[in-house]
Order: sequence, then C-alpha cells, then structure tokens
Amino acid sequence: MKKRHILALMIALLCILVPLVNALTQSSYDTYKKILHHDKFEKKFFEQVDFILDKKDILALSRDQVGKVKALKEEVAGELLETDGSENALSFDVAQGLWGSDVDSGAVAEMLGQKHNIELKKNKILEKGYKQLKDILTDKQEDDLKKMLPK
Repeated sequence: MKKRHILALMIALLCILVPLVNALTQSSYDTYKKILHHDKFEKKFFEQVDFILDKKDILALSRDQVGKVKALKEEVAGELLETDGSENALSFDVAQGLWGSDVDSGAVAEMLGQKHNIELKKNKILEKGYKQLKDILTDKQEDDLKKMLPK
C-alpha cells in the first residue's frame, strides 16, 4: 500500500515539475536568443552604404566621394569587428551562466551590463559612421538618396 502512495506521489510531482522545468528552460533559451540577436542598426548602415555605392552614377558621386564611402565602410566594419569579439565571448559566458546548475545572478548581471556597454559602443560607432556618411554627400545627393530609398 505504501508503495502505491509513493508511486502516486512521484507521478504527481513529475506532472508538476516537467511543465515547470520546460517553462524555465524556454525562458532561458529566449534570453539566450535575445543576447545573440543581430543588431538591425548595424545591418541598416551597411545596406545604406552598399545602396549608395550601387547608385553612385545616379547620385553623381565623384571618385573622391566613392573612395571616402568605401574607406568609411571599411573603417566602421573594422571598429565593429573589434567589439564583436568581446561581445560574442560575453554572450557565450552569459549563456553558460544561465544554463549552469549554479546560476550566479550577480555575475550574470555584471556580464549583461558589460554586454550593454559594448552595444552602446557599437551604436556610437554607427552614429559616427552615419554622420560621416552624411558629411561625404552634398545636400543635393542627400535629397536624391532620400527619394530613392525604399520607404
């Protein structure tokens, strides 16, 4: 009789714990996906630079302007590449911290703070890149570009 009670209790506990563990695991996975999410601001910058280079004849860019846009693209890509290495390492460490058996919330929070600082640095690099890109184009070229960009 006691064996049946113990077995029923174990089955009841499993019915309660399995959905709970699944929910916690899914929450950690969602957090992990957000950490590794690709920055849309970065993607938009490079798409716009490529668009400008593709439309250089229509925009009537000089050789000097084309050279400056290409150099800017390489400069921004290089600066972002430097930050990506440390950001990816931190993302991996945060994911390990969340998936480990002993979750140190203080350490994870500190790593997330560091990752946030890296993202801010990347945004500043991109903002500077947009400003420099705008400075390369004349007012007329900027107006023409605005008309050509997809809405």
